[in-house]
Amino acid sequence: SELPVADLAASFQAAAVDVLVGKTVRAALALGAAEIVVAGGVSANQALRQTFLDRAACPVHIPPVWLCTDNAAMIAAAGYHRFVNGQRDGLDMDVLPNWPLSDL
Repeated sequence: SELPVADLAASFQAAAVDVLVGKTVRAALALGAAEIVVAGGVSANQALRQTFLDRAACPVHIPPVWLCTDNAAMIAAAGYHRFVNGQRDGLDMDVLPNWPLSDL
């Protein structure tokens, strides 16, 4: 028999939303946060957006969907240009959160 792909996807989404919202709301309460900001590519998910608005005890800020983008394409483009310009890094390189992307 065929897998019920739509049902599996909906169940996964419901579980992921429940965990993300639940942990965030509990952390906000525990830390006394005044607000919650939901951002990045995942913030475009309508179920996630609505669940945050329904369950949070403090104000929730979510940008318009057209601003909810993932930076993977930007990082891939920067990596491509570094590769083309001969940069190679080993697997032992450290995390560099402030690494400039425009020094090529």
